[in-house]
Amino acid sequence: MHSTQIHKQDPPNRLARVNAALLDDAEALIGTLDESAYGTIGGQIRHIVEFYECFFEGLAGRCVDYDARRRDPSIEKSRLTARGRIAALRVRLEEVPRIDMEILVRAEDSAMNEFPDPPLRSSAGRELQSLASHTVHHFAVIALLLRSLGIQTRDGFGVAPSTLRHREAQSARSEAA
Repeated sequence: MHSTQIHKQDPPNRLARVNAALLDDAEALIGTLDESAYGTIGGQIRHIVEFYECFFEGLAGRCVDYDARRRDPSIEKSRLTARGRIAALRVRLEEVPRIDMEILVRAEDSAMNEFPDPPLRSSAGRELQSLASHTVHHFAVIALLLRSLGIQTRDGFGVAPSTLRHREAQSARSEAA
């Protein structure tokens, strides 16, 4: 499996490339697992995939609702289905409009559902940042689940990029001392 390495160039497309690399990591990981191991992490993969799908479905109308997920069990159960949905998302990331495009995000995950929160202002870029962070977070859960089965993931899988940079800086300082 390759590592998620993104270089700072072409800023308008950088966020799409970050997310594409994360989806590539998910697809590569799924390809290494048998059906039983995949069944352990399938719910996490479904959740990641459906967040991206909600983003793209909402982008057209400029209102994203992450609570409107389909919760499709076929993604959880079938590696082939999951990989197909990830591949489709990967293509859609190549078509992301301007990252400064203003959108609304519905946030009805309120504890008081009788008083739903109004949609929040955001941008396509901010939501791509959020999707990347969300995906890394779920990768961390996936890594823990796989470790419980005796399956190791690559170094850095499920670790935030800022944490990886911090570790590198700490290591460099230790070596210099």
